[in-house]
Amino acid sequence: MHNQPPPLPTPPTTAPDPAGPSGLPTPIGLPAAGMADEPVAFHRMSRELTPRWWRTVAAVLVVFLGVLASLMTAAVALNFQPRLPLLGDYTLMAYTIAGVAVALPIAMLTVKTIERRPAGSVLSIAGRIRRRWLAVCLAVAAPTVLTGMISGFVIEVLTHTSDVEPAPTQPSGWPGFGPYLTTVTIVAVFLIGQVTAEEYISRGVILQSVGRFFRSPWPAIGGQAVVFAALHGPGTVWGVLLVLTMGVALGWLAVVTGGIEAGIAFHLAVNFPLLLLTAAMPRLADPTANAAGVGWQTAATQGLTVAVYATIVGLLATKTPLLRLLAPRTKAVTAHQQASAAAAHHHDAQRHPSDQPQTPARSTP
Repeated sequence: MHNQPPPLPTPPTTAPDPAGPSGLPTPIGLPAAGMADEPVAFHRMSRELTPRWWRTVAAVLVVFLGVLASLMTAAVALNFQPRLPLLGDYTLMAYTIAGVAVALPIAMLTVKTIERRPAGSVLSIAGRIRRRWLAVCLAVAAPTVLTGMISGFVIEVLTHTSDVEPAPTQPSGWPGFGPYLTTVTIVAVFLIGQVTAEEYISRGVILQSVGRFFRSPWPAIGGQAVVFAALHGPGTVWGVLLVLTMGVALGWLAVVTGGIEAGIAFHLAVNFPLLLLTAAMPRLADPTANAAGVGWQTAATQGLTVAVYATIVGLLATKTPLLRLLAPRTKAVTAHQQASAAAAHHHDAQRHPSDQPQTPARSTP
């Protein structure tokens, strides 16, 4: 009689529950084949889903060219049509916002075609906008930003020491309540696209492209913050510092929460009130102005505002499951991989029996 080696384990006939670790749902929109053995942080998504680094570099270059092309197209359109019949004095504001919003589909198409990964992987670890989490962030951002704006206005009024005589009051160009609501509704649609585009490109594409080369998230956070400030153009020292601070805080939130929803919420909470004010006085307000040109009063209050917002949202994120990390594999995928490995091992054992450990034969009396 010869001792026989123990039989190989038989693959399970039924797949286990497709719920992820600890019963958490599988992230939507991300292929299981691209998931790593360990949990993947948001800033490393490009590395995990796009193995070839040159595709990421090419995608970033194309995105920048797309942004430049959309802004130039908006500028050319403004020269040909300085006043749209429906928007009138709001035409410049609409073109300025739409020029950035158009960059969003360009960036999403670039990620999908050049990097060959789901465009939703830039939005969050779930592969999409997590609407409930976005609502939570908006609920935090709205009162926080409003308080900061009011405080900044009060401080600016109290510290105003200019000796220059105020200019004569000019008509604001108030169009009437009906046209005002119509214009705000139209421009608000572009505003949502603009805000999402800025977050998608800065806290998404750029953060993940830098993050693929560094395990620590801080180079990615710092890199996208610098690009974010550069895209806002020149301004005051305080204004540039404010934009850098916002970039770092929102970039940190993207890593901590695993998505750009927190940045979109803060951006909307800041830009929408400014839209309402600018639309109310189109002849006095400058629709092309941004945070890079503010004074120290606004920079100080807005910097404190974004710090408070980041702290609150960061604390809330620690209480919410499946925000920071991507579940690496579901139980069903793991079972399939184990079954495939067992079948391959059995196949190799049949092809190369000499490689298998042999038990010395014993002579029978």
